[in-house]
Amino acid sequence: MTGPARLPDQDVVHDGADTGAEDLAAAARAAEADAWCARLVDDQREAIEHLRAQLRVIVPEATEGIHYRVPTFFLDGPLVALTVNRSELTLITMRPGLLQSMRAGLSGVSWSGSTLRTPLGEPFPDDVLREIVLARAHQNATGT
Repeated sequence: MTGPARLPDQDVVHDGADTGAEDLAAAARAAEADAWCARLVDDQREAIEHLRAQLRVIVPEATEGIHYRVPTFFLDGPLVALTVNRSELTLITMRPGLLQSMRAGLSGVSWSGSTLRTPLGEPFPDDVLREIVLARAHQNATGT
């Protein structure tokens, strides 16, 4: 199976074939995400590391890297992105329609467009996070 056509400077989308070079590239991208998180102050770093750990459990086959200057999980393309500021932790789903379609299950969670927010120190509810990430993985896998 061959991967999709790639434009210069476009993120590489994993095509399912594992090679040593791909493993090294994935490790380098993960190191970039680690370095991004390491620059954060303690409470921000703890919050984003907790979210990264939750995501690794939900989609262990996903890889990490930096996309649009923020840590991003990849599985058949960009899956979700993460960021944090002084007051909140943010999960970016990259698909505004997804959250709109899930709005009934998002009561108590702050969201708008493709972005979910939670106060710093309060993790996203596990069930909400799992549902969103698995839905995004399905969208990427099916191209929908």
